[in-house]
Amino acid sequence: MEGNVIEEKERTPKIEAMAIICHEINRVYSQSLGDFSIRCWAESSIEQKESVMFGVERYILNRKKGEVVSPERQSHDEWIAHKKGKGWKYGKEKNEQEKTHPCLVAYDDLPVCYQTKAKFFVTLCKYLNLMWREEC
Repeated sequence: MEGNVIEEKERTPKIEAMAIICHEINRVYSQSLGDFSIRCWAESSIEQKESVMFGVERYILNRKKGEVVSPERQSHDEWIAHKKGKGWKYGKEKNEQEKTHPCLVAYDDLPVCYQTKAKFFVTLCKYLNLMWREEC
């Protein structure tokens, strides 16, 4: 799978702005589930930021190609491939130092609350992309 799928010039400001909004909504939703492990965008690691921007890039690229059947599944599958490519593996708890994450499982094996996070992500990407498509 490609690393940076959209050229750097196209990544800014649209991709980063979309990523920040998706990240912050995800962080707030995660907190509502009792998960306070996600830091705000300004305090997040470069790897975390790149992971979110990768997800936004893949969403836009797949939409351009017209290849999206189940966007939340596709987004999750691509997120897994991206994480594994960076050395992450399944673990019962998320741990950035050990690179473990409990969501590194098939979409159907995710708890409903994490499937909902995937749906939030692709829905945000869809409407933010529509909002910015003429401007960027």
